[in-house]
Amino acid sequence: MRKILTKVVPVSAVALMAVGFAGTAHAVDFKVSGQVDRAFVYANNGKRSDAGSVDNNGSNSRFRFTGSQAMGDGLKLGFTYEIGLTQMPSSSWDIGQNSNGSVQLDTRIVDAHLQTNFGTFSLGKGDGAAHYADTRDLSGTNFIGGGVEYEDYNGGITFVDGAGHKLYTIGETNSDFNSLGRVSRIRYDSPSLNGFVASGSFDNGHAYELALRYDLHLPKSVKVKAGLSWTDSENQGIAIDPATGAGYIPTSRVRILNGSASLLLADGLVFSVSAAHAKTADVTGKDTVVTATGLPGQKGYDATNYFGQIGYVFGQNHVVASYGETQDYPYAGFKARQIGAAYVFDWTNAVELYASFHHYQLALPAYVKNATSGFTSAKNINVVFSGLRIKFM
Repeated sequence: MRKILTKVVPVSAVALMAVGFAGTAHAVDFKVSGQVDRAFVYANNGKRSDAGSVDNNGSNSRFRFTGSQAMGDGLKLGFTYEIGLTQMPSSSWDIGQNSNGSVQLDTRIVDAHLQTNFGTFSLGKGDGAAHYADTRDLSGTNFIGGGVEYEDYNGGITFVDGAGHKLYTIGETNSDFNSLGRVSRIRYDSPSLNGFVASGSFDNGHAYELALRYDLHLPKSVKVKAGLSWTDSENQGIAIDPATGAGYIPTSRVRILNGSASLLLADGLVFSVSAAHAKTADVTGKDTVVTATGLPGQKGYDATNYFGQIGYVFGQNHVVASYGETQDYPYAGFKARQIGAAYVFDWTNAVELYASFHHYQLALPAYVKNATSGFTSAKNINVVFSGLRIKFM
């Protein structure tokens, strides 16, 4: 309890100060919003089954403070302070874990932004320009059972072989390579031009991201969304000696090209696709193992991900079926697949109920199975993932 209070009290103080400021100055439009997103997971790894209560890491529980103020001459200044507060994230839960997990406090966004007639400028921690360019999806199931980021739902579950040996987790072998996530950056978003918005960001570690997004609303409720992005992590996450510049690791620097598109037709049919290629600046030791450990000796990776989804939207109902495949991640010759289905019911504008099924497969290359301590083929994993998301606005 003491640990939770130590972390939450300063946040509460910030909220009180912000409310006091808004109430006194009568200048900033201040708002508190957020959501609670809890799920129940049942999983079988081919050897045993388990169930648990988790926080959906696809769209975790969070609260945020936002404010804005018109500054005149077409300028609008604003801020967003968003905190994720989760208990047992779904991406960490595994069969046999048998714990309630720890509280995880995630400062998701601390951002100030200025809207102008020439675009929006953002400064602070938030989405890099490329973040979510590969997740554009009109099905209404994205992040709550459906969509390309299915590894967020069950990333902590471990594949085992026929003898029960632990192999790799779903999160270690499946990825949509969604850029660098939320980072400390300077970002620019252009005004919309015929549905196109161009974005760029310069992130800590000299990383940079570029993205182009497209949104189109046609007659008869036909909609199109698309995104394309390029990311170069440069030195982000790599500790470099400030005096000598030593420490650069080419197998840790990654470049990512990804994109997605989604089409919603007037009759409710919806189609979504996503693809990504991620490659580190250097890849060494492919198809080798370390004799002492029996583990792959590869450093860096050259990987791809493909995803397709078809669905139907009718009234308050959203149904999808999907297929995703990640190749050569984290090592050459690895192939991970996901076959899934999801259903979402919009109970109200603020409450969504969801249920999904995910079937995971992992094919290991011969050089890995032959070198490890008697490992055989990975057993398939089947997961039922269902829950509800309640938003407060």
